[in-house]
This record gives sequence, C-alpha cells and structure tokens, in this order.
Amino acid sequence: MPAMCGRFYVPSGAIDKAVAGLAPDLQQAIRDAIKEWTSDLNQPKPMWDIRPTHQYPVITHREVMPMRWGFKTDKSNAVFNAKRESMHFSLWRECLVLRRALVLVGGFYEWTGPKGSKQAHAIERADDSPLLLAAIYNHDPELGHCFSIITTPATQWMLPLHTRMPLILDPAQAGKWLNLSQPPKEVKGLMQPYEGTLREYACPSPRNDVPPRPARDKLF
Repeated sequence: MPAMCGRFYVPSGAIDKAVAGLAPDLQQAIRDAIKEWTSDLNQPKPMWDIRPTHQYPVITHREVMPMRWGFKTDKSNAVFNAKRESMHFSLWRECLVLRRALVLVGGFYEWTGPKGSKQAHAIERADDSPLLLAAIYNHDPELGHCFSIITTPATQWMLPLHTRMPLILDPAQAGKWLNLSQPPKEVKGLMQPYEGTLREYACPSPRNDVPPRPARDKLF
C-alpha cells in the first residue's frame, strides 16, 4: 500500500473556526498566509494538488512561514510522513520536543483499486472546517525549513482507504501541540487517531487546476 497523506489541497470555508484555539495574533497570521498563498498571481501556487517537495505555509508556535514538504535524508529526497510509533528515532526525536507545527489543509487524498486504474478519494471534515494536521519541522542547510506530517494508525472509518491517517487535531488540541512547554506525557496524549467526523468522496485524479469537486472551487 502506498505511503499515506502524500497529497493535499488548500483550505476553504471556516478557517476562523479551525484556528479558534490559537493565539489571536497567530490566527491573523494564518488567515493572511493562506490568502496570500492562494491569491499571488505573480507566482502561482498549487492549490488542489500539493505534493512533497512543494512549499506551503506552516504554523509554528510563534509565526507562519513557508516550508518545504519533506525532510531530505541520505535515503530519501522527501520524507513527508513521520509515524507516531517512530518518534523515538533520531530523525524526529528532537523535532518533537522543540519544533512542533501545524499544517492547515482543506483535505487530503487517498487512492483505492488496482495499479493502473486507481480511484482517488478526497477526505475532509464533515463540518466543512479545515483540517489541522500535526507536523514537525527542521532546518536543512541546503533547502531551508522542511516539515513532515505525523501519521497514526487508521480508525475503523479510515481502514477501507488506508491503514494509516494523518494526526488531525481539534483547535484546543492544536493550541497544546504548539505550546512547547507542555510535558512530554501531554504531547504523547495528543497523538491519537482522529475520532471526529470525516467524509470522503471519489474525485478525479488530483491536478492543480481542477478542484476535488466543483462545489469547492471558491476558496473564501
């Protein structure tokens, strides 16, 4: 089965609701960053098909800044997911303590079916709020800041699509995730499969110029 959460699209709709648990100045920075990302016509950005190695605005405990999706290692050009069960590895351990982040997305894609005729599925929150995905980041001397999205085992709802899912946080949990003074026990307690209500629908294979469905072609 392919690696999960390897493509996502930008948020639309209730951004204010999604970031309600964060500091007010950080909330405004997020709104500004997402709007700038989607409206900069001089430097068009992917909106419906964001992939590893792309740049995307990422939320840290004090600011929002563009980062490359995927750590670069000796074995891979873009390690874009980090398993919850692997947080003790040297690649992730320090980042989990000192460099936790959030990635605000509209939803992510998964695929089902045999090779050569796979069906794409878009997964998002049922209440139309964006997803807050937990991430960690680091600075690469060559590439600048890079981030990786944390994954957990899948819930029963998610299993027909994939055995894993991104670590999705509610706003109150997101505030704790960004608080670097949280005890390790509290941080680990946040790293659970998401039990909120999600929805999925079959969609065309993701392309930058085609939204997952026509109803989502208006971002704000």
